[in-house]
Amino acid sequence: MIICLGGLLGDGRKQLANRLAMRFGLHHFDIDRKKLREFSLDGTGNFKVLQPDTDEERLRVYDFALKEFSLLSKLHSTIIVDDTFHREIPREHFFSEARKYYGPVIFIWIESDEISVGERLERLRKSGMTTSVREAERRRERSRALLQLPPPSVPRFFYTTYDKKQVLALWELIQNTAKGG
Repeated sequence: MIICLGGLLGDGRKQLANRLAMRFGLHHFDIDRKKLREFSLDGTGNFKVLQPDTDEERLRVYDFALKEFSLLSKLHSTIIVDDTFHREIPREHFFSEARKYYGPVIFIWIESDEISVGERLERLRKSGMTTSVREAERRRERSRALLQLPPPSVPRFFYTTYDKKQVLALWELIQNTAKGG
């Protein structure tokens, strides 16, 4: 199966994906690495990662990532993927194509409180993944403005700060969802 974690920047989906992968021996397929192949220079001559802003750009990133799934599915029976998955057309396209290699797609929408989001955005700034918290907040708000929430049938998981109990609770939600419960 393929486990997909969606949510806005700062909601903790990547941290959860990494923790689940480590705890349960899963392969974490990082879609962000596919985005990093495209860059431009900003006004000061520094590299700037191009974020896929339109559905068409996101579809292109997903199609590029999906090319690896044929081989990946032979190496790993279950993988975990995280991305915003905040737009319906690209999200459903990705899930439809992923099913060809992995069968069931388990999709969990991750949400978080603003304090935890702020802490995560500050960590992104400190690690160099964003130039400023304000820039990360703008990216988050841009995604929120374009947000097409998944249907109510998609399980939601509220995540605050890292805690082994929360990772285990998310794993239990994934297992229950896989069983149809």
